[in-house]
Amino acid sequence: MPSNEQQPQLKSPSARRTASPRKLTVTQRRARFVGGGLLLVLAGFCGVGGYLDGYGQHDHPQPAHAIVILGAHVKEHGVPGDALRRRTLHAVELYQQGLAHKIICTGGIGINPPAEAQVAAQLAMQQGVPESDLVLEDQSTSTWENASNATHICKAHGWQSIILVSDPYHMWRAQRDFKMLGLTVYPSPARNASLFHRVWGTSREVVVVMRDLIVKPRRV
Repeated sequence: MPSNEQQPQLKSPSARRTASPRKLTVTQRRARFVGGGLLLVLAGFCGVGGYLDGYGQHDHPQPAHAIVILGAHVKEHGVPGDALRRRTLHAVELYQQGLAHKIICTGGIGINPPAEAQVAAQLAMQQGVPESDLVLEDQSTSTWENASNATHICKAHGWQSIILVSDPYHMWRAQRDFKMLGLTVYPSPARNASLFHRVWGTSREVVVVMRDLIVKPRRV
């Protein structure tokens, strides 16, 4: 006579494995933690880079007392690097449009002489800018020094507003520094570089900006 009692169901090995998941080892947990942290850092890095690049695409030149060119790399034999050439030619265009009657060229001696300011001024004169309308600041070696020294020049002449020219990725930090020193700043980025240099320059700028957020730089 068949029994009414239900026979116990035997679980297959795969079912037993599903019911009892294997615990992660200490090494595996650490690897997952590190991997998650790296993903967060990468996401933050890309987010900041995207913001800096997008911010630098806004071009808002307005009539001002002077145009300020931020210095950049000089090649051997005093040849302007790509960034310095693009910045200078853009500043000359703004000058020729009558938006300002003076151009301040900034930047000291980097890897190759002469000073970045001198190379930019020479290129500007080749484009028709009179030497009398060029002011050189040839001692600075950083963005903050660019801003500080150029601001001293502006205040000595009674100039209160500038059109700031640099690469797009550099505009946020440069504009921040000039505003901290009390000038009215109208950003006007130079044309974008090649895609490689645009990505490379933005990546380096992200590192500097994040460093400044973590370790507040001393402003002397």
